[in-house]
Amino acid sequence: MSSLSWSKNGKQAAKGRTSQDFTPNIYRKPAINEDDKDKKGDSQNVDGPGIYNQRTIVKTLETDLGQLQERYEAQLKEYREKEAVLADVKARYDSQMEEYEEKQKQLDTLKEDLSRQEELLNRKCTILKSAVQKAEDTIPTEQIRELEEKRSEFEKNKAELEQRLEEFERTQQEYEQQFTLLESNRSELSGMRAQYEEELQDYLGRKKELEKKAHSLEEQLAAGNDASLGIEGLNYGTAIDLVKSKYYSELKELNRKKADLATLREELENEESLLNAKSSSIAEIKAQIESEFNRLIPQTSELEAAMAAYDEKVRIHEEREQRLSQLTRKYDLDYATFTQNRQELEELLDRQAKEELDLEERKIAASESRRQLELEIEEINSRSAEFREKVAAFERNTELYQHDILEYEENLRIYTENNNLLQESLSVYGEELRSFEERRAELESQKISLSGEEESLLQRKSDIDDRRRELESEESMIVSWRAEVESEKASLKSELESIKTKREGNSKLESELESGFSELESRRRELEALLETTEKEIGTHITLHRQNLDIRKVNTKLEQQSVYIKSLEKSISEMQRALDEATSDARKHEMFSHILKMNMEI
Repeated sequence: MSSLSWSKNGKQAAKGRTSQDFTPNIYRKPAINEDDKDKKGDSQNVDGPGIYNQRTIVKTLETDLGQLQERYEAQLKEYREKEAVLADVKARYDSQMEEYEEKQKQLDTLKEDLSRQEELLNRKCTILKSAVQKAEDTIPTEQIRELEEKRSEFEKNKAELEQRLEEFERTQQEYEQQFTLLESNRSELSGMRAQYEEELQDYLGRKKELEKKAHSLEEQLAAGNDASLGIEGLNYGTAIDLVKSKYYSELKELNRKKADLATLREELENEESLLNAKSSSIAEIKAQIESEFNRLIPQTSELEAAMAAYDEKVRIHEEREQRLSQLTRKYDLDYATFTQNRQELEELLDRQAKEELDLEERKIAASESRRQLELEIEEINSRSAEFREKVAAFERNTELYQHDILEYEENLRIYTENNNLLQESLSVYGEELRSFEERRAELESQKISLSGEEESLLQRKSDIDDRRRELESEESMIVSWRAEVESEKASLKSELESIKTKREGNSKLESELESGFSELESRRRELEALLETTEKEIGTHITLHRQNLDIRKVNTKLEQQSVYIKSLEKSISEMQRALDEATSDARKHEMFSHILKMNMEI
């Protein structure tokens, strides 16, 4: 029974006592029977009417004072008990308010953590957007797609491995629980075995005693004595039957315990066999997980090797493109020089034929002209040999060029295929970016809902403060009510009932606050999960950014190589200019020789 119900019952009892108690009037005359008038008349003649009235009044006053004192003490005791109940209620309310303030502080800290996490999330979102924009601008789509496929495959294998590890841990926990149950059953079985052995020893001792008693009784019967076995009202036959019934009941109980022990032993053996089977299955699962983990390790190394090979292929492809461009430029230059040299060779051959005809017709030419002609012939022969060597080298270069053209066409086909795959991966990446924006919108909506819940919690806090002030005012009313006990009984009862209802309301509010805290905790866990996913995505984009930096380094190397190619082109242009100067000198010499011939003819 609670203190409040006890106080209510006390109030009702006090009301009943106040309504039933007799409050005598000290000023009324006592009732006198007509039969006793004569006797009282005689006594009045002896003592007098004044003395009798005073004695009766004193007795009634003493009884009334005793009743009033007892009733006052009972009411005072009841009020003290009610005061203790009110003090307990106040202390409980103060403790509940302290708990509420602590919870409010925890809520404030959670709000601060949430704001910090939101700032971090916004910062990470900006970093992620910038990284995504840079990656979209610089990284080829084919490389992104291949990396995403490999990453998704690796994450899939990792998720499968984690799932298997969870299953392994769950089976291990079940195995440990069953092992503890087996140990408890084994301990119970050992205790039952010890108890059984003790009972067996007791039974054997009793059996020996009964055998001794039976032997002594048989000896007494053989001697002709009638024994009573120390049992009152029983002769020998009934005592033997009683002993036999006890013996058979104990034997039956012992057999039952033996059967229970055998069944427990069988159950224990069955559980041990099941545990052995489960341990073997767990070992197999563990071996499978280890093999899967060992299988995933080379896959990661293969993934890294494939990425390195892809980078190497890209570098080789770019180098081949550069070399092909150099070869094409060189081929163009060689072809131009070859055509020019061929024209010069044809001109020189024509000139040589003309000069040979002129030499055959004019054998009597001057020695100087002949010497010059011989020198020119030697020069022409040397140039023709050089031209032949250049023609052979050019033919070799054409064969190499055809081979390089085939390789370039194959690499160009591979590059186009990789470019198509990269475009597909970029489209997938755009879809993931849109999903990330949707998640961010969901986070914003959750933030708005959390702010609304915060406002509702503040409103509830203000309501609780108002109720606290109301309770304080009610406490002041209770203090004033102590001075007016008789007149404020009904108000005290109503106030206690209102305090009880408010206490229930406070408990409801506390339950609502706890549910709100649990919801905030669940949402905080969701935010942490989202933060983990964003951090993972940021890690992937950071790797992409690093790859972008590597690509930029390769681009700088390519630029350096292009500068080197430009320097080579400058050297080639200088060589071409020198060749032009040489051809102009040759033309001048030809003109001089022609003038010399004309002079000789003249």
